[in-house]
Amino acid sequence: MEKMRRVAKKVLSECMNLKEDESYLVITDEATHEVGRVLYEQGREMTRENYFMMVPCGKEATVSTPKLAETALRSAPDVIMIPTKRSYTHMDATTYAWKNGSRIATLPGITKDIFKRTLDIDYGELRERGEILISKLEKAERVKIKTKSGTNLKMKIPNRILPDLGKFNEPGEYGNLPAGEVFTAPDKDEVNGKIVIDSMQDIANPKTELIVYKGKVQEVEGDDGFKEKLWGYRNGRRIAELGIGLNPKATITGNILEDEKVMGTCHVALGKNINFGGKVDSEIHWDAILIKPDIWLDGEKIMDSGKMVE
Repeated sequence: MEKMRRVAKKVLSECMNLKEDESYLVITDEATHEVGRVLYEQGREMTRENYFMMVPCGKEATVSTPKLAETALRSAPDVIMIPTKRSYTHMDATTYAWKNGSRIATLPGITKDIFKRTLDIDYGELRERGEILISKLEKAERVKIKTKSGTNLKMKIPNRILPDLGKFNEPGEYGNLPAGEVFTAPDKDEVNGKIVIDSMQDIANPKTELIVYKGKVQEVEGDDGFKEKLWGYRNGRRIAELGIGLNPKATITGNILEDEKVMGTCHVALGKNINFGGKVDSEIHWDAILIKPDIWLDGEKIMDSGKMVE
């Protein structure tokens, strides 16, 4: 518990810049309450106005918000921490809060092990690596991704590249903890090729193949159950995101929260991206992890088997 308290203090100080005169809200649930409780207790020592809320775990797939949590989020306190089983990252109420000035970190699926291990990093080094990668992506228009598993994907990206580097110091800054990725919403009609999933939590089987044309999954091979689920969601077949992982202490565990941050991976998400610059709204946001990819930007190779090319 002492390690968790130390990490909580580090996160609230270095990542959230929580101050004494600010309002502070923690939303958690039964599955993640130990992390939620330590974040709340540490924050209570740092600020005068603080709130703690336990919500139902709910269904993992949907992006609707429990009513009481929605009310709390729409009050837009200064700093919000959301360690919960289901993800609040892409919920409308969360979007409302950061658009109205809240600094927010969501921790969907967080465990004590992930909390102690992947949040206890050098955030200065993480941000330096992230800024170098962002500068390369902002200059590029076309991305190609290949993996030994069989992924062969091309896409067009905007110059709006977003950081998730553990820095939520200004009003309206938000992202995940553990931190460690840069990401963007690709052009919704210019993603083509094949994705072979290496890891996708319990949503799809490894080696499932997705055939993509004009930004939309046209066929699924290798997991009929996943195909049935995917076709059941509005705009679920749309390619929503390209992200590249940068966290040096994250490992592939089957937990999307951690997997998408692993250094030497990238991920391609399906579903909703309207909340971070895209044009697609959906009930889902599902990340497919690609391990040790080769990545080219406008024909120049920047990643070779998961290692950045200097």
